[in-house]
Amino acid sequence: MPDEHVVAKLLGRRGCDACGNNYNLADVHDDERGVYMPPILPANADTQDDGELRCDCGAVLSTRADDTAAVISERLEVYHEETAPLIAHYRQRGLLAEYRVRYGVGDMDGLVRTIPPAAQAVNLLASVSSWLWLREGGLAAGR
Repeated sequence: MPDEHVVAKLLGRRGCDACGNNYNLADVHDDERGVYMPPILPANADTQDDGELRCDCGAVLSTRADDTAAVISERLEVYHEETAPLIAHYRQRGLLAEYRVRYGVGDMDGLVRTIPPAAQAVNLLASVSSWLWLREGGLAAGR
């Protein structure tokens, strides 16, 4: 997912301190990339009289103190630095399951269908690796 979409969604996060529900005010609509992630709003979002966005339980929604553009940018920089070698490692070995997020929570059904086959492939490779390790002496061989 492009960083600009991640930033928009993180800046749009709102939470309820009273009941723990989470919402998102950001409406990411990117025709060029085929990304459509609508906001996730409380059921009564259009009916507030006091100008405050409230949770379905009635409490005022809050923003996390660390959901600022500067903090998010720093988090993304660290994320890219730390995950790039892992992504390259697993992609090179054919163990990276990739999924292009286009609809946010609307992608969940597709993810559910994608993850089990990828997990089965990883489990098969782990089983083969374990078998080879045991065949070659395992702990008895000082490994």
